[in-house]
Amino acid sequence: MQGNVKKIGFFQRLLIKLKSPTENKHTDIYTRFLRKMLFFAVLAGVLAIITIFAVLTINSIGTPLTKVPAVIGMNVVDAALALEERGLTVQIDKKFDKTVERFMVVEQYPSPGITVREDRVVKILVSMGKDTYVVPDLIGMNRIQAESILKQNKITYSVKIIQASEYQTNVVISQDLKAGQEVERFVKLQLLVNSDVKKDEYRVADFSKQPLEIAVKDLFDAGVIPKLEKVVTELTEEDGLVLGQDIPPSSVVKKNSSVTLKVGVYGKDDMEKAKYTFHIFRYYLTKSSVPDLGTGASAGPSAQIKITVDDELNSEREIMNMPIEYNNWIVVTFKSFGKTSLYLTANNTFLREEKY
Repeated sequence: MQGNVKKIGFFQRLLIKLKSPTENKHTDIYTRFLRKMLFFAVLAGVLAIITIFAVLTINSIGTPLTKVPAVIGMNVVDAALALEERGLTVQIDKKFDKTVERFMVVEQYPSPGITVREDRVVKILVSMGKDTYVVPDLIGMNRIQAESILKQNKITYSVKIIQASEYQTNVVISQDLKAGQEVERFVKLQLLVNSDVKKDEYRVADFSKQPLEIAVKDLFDAGVIPKLEKVVTELTEEDGLVLGQDIPPSSVVKKNSSVTLKVGVYGKDDMEKAKYTFHIFRYYLTKSSVPDLGTGASAGPSAQIKITVDDELNSEREIMNMPIEYNNWIVVTFKSFGKTSLYLTANNTFLREEKY
């Protein structure tokens, strides 16, 4: 007898229960109504899933297929045209690579020869060549104006102060790099400026509404120690900006003294407001600080610096990855959540860990 029992599905069993004579006799109308509603809700959900799957399948079948062409080694314009001719969508990412000519494709994904649907996004990585800048002509310019130009163009620089009566005060007298030449990004420009402030003194600038990193670097370059004071702000655009300072602008202070910067910290809720903080990391990079492992790791005028941060929200978040010339200070400011560890490597060699 058992072999003749016909197996029935879930929905058939559910329907039989809904129509069961026993249930009709002993189950109240309200309970039967709820069970029927549950049955039809489940049935409607299953039908919706089947319909969506069928529509997606039909759409995918209807989209023509194409092969991804090989574009590595091509100029970015030619590469984009070749991909678009195959009905593909192009996404361009850039990186500085001094070993590859500018605007040449160095990587692509998906790989060449793979068959994909038209409209598929193909990512191409394009070399920007060396990371360079053109040296501006700053001689005769007011110091504040000259520094503003350098900051806007992300050019690292230092200012050497002299006191000489034959020159105007706070004007750039000379610069160590000739204007108009193209140099690599890590090369620092030095300005010579006449000032009425003594060599062991510093006239405090107005850092209001400036990005924290710029203010911190300016103070360190001037021989003054920046300290940070957290100020919670409700405006996202004030996150990381200097909102005040404990010493008024134009005040003259001794070098090696400190200036406290009140930095805006934005958080969308009470926990973020309490735990988000800005920090300063500073490290003097020397050639001897990068171990020579017999592979030429410390050769050359600079090291490839990478800085990552771990905090209570993120793991291995990269905040710097760029070449830095030896015998220079590395100065970065960053925002983190709660307890934080910072890791510094040079040419893939671990140098230092800092905890905050």
